[in-house]
Amino acid sequence: MELVTMYLEKEGERKAQRDAAELQRLQWISEVADFMKRRKEMGISRSDFAPEMGISKSTLYKLETGKKVRDRYHLLKLYEKCLRIFELIIENEELMAENRNLRNLSNINIEVGGRRWTIPASDINPVQRRSVI
Repeated sequence: MELVTMYLEKEGERKAQRDAAELQRLQWISEVADFMKRRKEMGISRSDFAPEMGISKSTLYKLETGKKVRDRYHLLKLYEKCLRIFELIIENEELMAENRNLRNLSNINIEVGGRRWTIPASDINPVQRRSVI
């Protein structure tokens, strides 16, 4: 009878450890869920993103799925910084495209106080001419 009791106690401890490990894994997944969502919204795959972080695809997979990885805290910080860099690159590309579109306009139309004004677009980068003497 004592053996059965010891077995049940041991089994209860094992179950508590498994439950704690699962809870930790779910907590890790929730921490990285926002990062993963942002990466997917930008259309960046794991195989493209992992080398930018300086890690392997499998390490990134483990990080995103809540498995144990070495230096987890630092990898999460690196993940966040790399995402921000990618967001800035995309934002810069969008601004440059908008800038190119504005340079191609022949006139600029604005509305001030209910009145519309058309201003001829001038050359943004005028060529400086030197006189040769």
